[in-house]
Order: sequence, then C-alpha cells, then structure tokens
Amino acid sequence: MRKLQSQGVHHTTLVGADRQTSIDFWEGVLGMPFVFEQPNLDNAAESHLYFDPGDGRLITVFTNEDRTPDPTRTPIDPGCVHHLAFALSQATFAQAVERLNERGIRHSGVKDRGFMDSIYFTDPLGLLIELAAYRFEPPAGHTHAEVLLAAHRIRVERGDYNIAPVHLADAIEQLVTESRQSLSNDRTPKDPTPAISFQTATGPCRQKLDEEEESMGRIVVSEFVTLDGVVEDPGGAEGSPSGGWAFKFDRGDEGDRFKTEELMNTDALLLGRRTYEGFAVAWPNMNEDPFGQKMNSMPKYVVSSTLTKADWTNSTILPGDLAEEATRLRDEVGEILVAGSRQLVNGLHAHGLIDEYRLMVYPIVLGAGARLFDDSAAQATLRLVEAKPAGDILLLTYHRA
Repeated sequence: MRKLQSQGVHHTTLVGADRQTSIDFWEGVLGMPFVFEQPNLDNAAESHLYFDPGDGRLITVFTNEDRTPDPTRTPIDPGCVHHLAFALSQATFAQAVERLNERGIRHSGVKDRGFMDSIYFTDPLGLLIELAAYRFEPPAGHTHAEVLLAAHRIRVERGDYNIAPVHLADAIEQLVTESRQSLSNDRTPKDPTPAISFQTATGPCRQKLDEEEESMGRIVVSEFVTLDGVVEDPGGAEGSPSGGWAFKFDRGDEGDRFKTEELMNTDALLLGRRTYEGFAVAWPNMNEDPFGQKMNSMPKYVVSSTLTKADWTNSTILPGDLAEEATRLRDEVGEILVAGSRQLVNGLHAHGLIDEYRLMVYPIVLGAGARLFDDSAAQATLRLVEAKPAGDILLLTYHRA
C-alpha cells in the first residue's frame, strides 16, 4: 500500500451566485485577477469562473444567473467547509479594517493568533472568509510551515499553552543553525561586550546609548481602570451615574510619584476628541505647579475628523489616517502618552501601535460603564513588566509580548 502523495492545492471550487457578483467580490474586493472562463462541463446552465489568488493556484466559482446572493452563514456541520483563508502582506493587512469598513462589510476586527493576525467576514453567499498576515518571514530556503513545525515542538517541549513570538524566533534560529554551515566550532549565543554594563557605562559610549534610546519612540497608554475593566468617568467630570470612582481611594505617595514621573518623561500627549476637550477646559486653570506647567506647555495632538479648532496651548489636530499619523508621531516625537481616550486606544490597538500599557487598577466593581476595550477588540498577548501597590490601588505595566 502506498500513498497518493499530494503536491499542493490545485484549485478550490465554490458554488457562487450570478456571474457579476462573483467577479465583484473575488476580483473587486479581494483583488484576484479574473483569468479564465468556460461553461461548467457538467452543467450547461452554469458558467465556470477562474480567479488567481496570487500563489499560482486557482479559486474557481460555478455561477448561475438565476441564483441571487444570500448572506446567511453557510453550514458548519461535519464535512462542511468552515472557512477559506487568504494571505495578505502586513502592509495590506494594516489597511484591511479601513477598506472593509468603507464597503460596509461587517467583520471581526483584528484577531491575534500568536503567529499571525486575522480578520473574518462573510462573502455574498455567507461563506466565512479569513484574511491572514504572518508575523514572521521564514529564513531563506525554508517555508512558513517548517518554521511553524519547529515552533510547535519548542512550545510543547516548554509546556507553553499557545504559540508566541519567542517560539517563532527560536525556531528560525534553530532552522538557520541546522541548515547553514559555519567555520565556528561553537555557535552558541555570545555577549560581545561582557565587561561593559550598559547601566554603568559613562562617557561617549553612555552618551551614544542615551541618544539611541531617546530616538526610539513609543506609544504608551495610561488608564485608571476598575476591577471589572471600566474606564469611564473616573474623575466625575462626565456626569455619568458612577462617575468619580477614582476619588474614593487613596493612591498614596507612590501613586502620585508614578503619575508625575510618567508625565515628566513624556514628549507629547495623544488624545481623542472628548478627552482633549475635557482637558482643554480644566488644565489651563491649573498652571501653578510643575505638573500643570508641563501639561499646558507640552505638545498635544488630538485625533479628530470633526474638530476644527484646538486652542489649548501647543495643540495640533490630526484629521488623517490614524495608523499613518500615530506611526509618524512615534518616529518623530519620541515618547507619546495616551490618557483616557477610550475610542482612540481601541483604534491604536487594532493597528498594533501600543507599545506599553500602564494601568492604575482601583478596587471597585461598577457593573456598568464603558470598558477599556470594545467587545470586537482583537485578541492580544501582553507581558507583565511591573506590578506594585500604591496606597489602595495596584500599578500594572505591560508590554507587547
């Protein structure tokens, strides 16, 4: 007995609706060139359309002018196709949410799959479509599948629950080591400067390191949050039923020091319209101490497509594409602090632009109110950097995993 060894997917055939709907979706939405057409040789009432998804394989669709689009979700019973996934570059994937939104196509938002990012939506006939973008590139001469196989073995050996960037990085290193020769007898990791401590170095070396660190921009989100995830109206200025909950607790000297150091180490504020408008009313009247002076003098950027005037000192309106504007600011400005601005935080999160979260967790459950992340927020894995008490509250700092 021998196997019938496959050598890849030849083509996938779907039952479509009418001809034009099929062309508009597969070529007009997903960009697959319409390359070939002939009658369905098993059914003269149907046409057979061929589309090129970009990898040399084919997506083919049977069409019939008597069939109309029905967006009802296709069956997912045993034996049925659950969904089809198509590869996007990271550059195109970053535009996917915007381009689906402008067509009014409902979608899942970005989903974190550990080794790739995904977005899900249905085609005109209810078939679930996944757009996926790998977070890694395999080393030359290897495939994504080989990296995933090696990463899987590393993950299982370490007893980790799901795949993470560290598994992929170690898998890539392993594949390169195994497949490429070197004149070195010892290829284990090395530290080329073991005698130099970056923490204690001085002089031109330390100055150069400082300059490089300062040139690396970051977007930092800082939030007051309840135990059940509510961030709405911690100070009570918005007039919500549960507003002012942050003032019920003492964050102590440690909490005050945390907020002061945070602001003093920040190069600019990035705010949503509602938060900006609230700050712009309150802070100009609090200019007596260094904290207030820094708040009023530092550069402030407000993300809004409706705001026409920003009178608070040193303010700039950003009406353009969020991902482009935020990326440019991070590269040009340095450390950027996002305070409050829940909708803005969700937008930055969807584009993977948040480098650090600083959460002041208050010991209260409200049971209602706007939470930090929308229900449609993409799954993301974070790494705990620091956790320490401050009076009645807990200070948590997370980085991207």
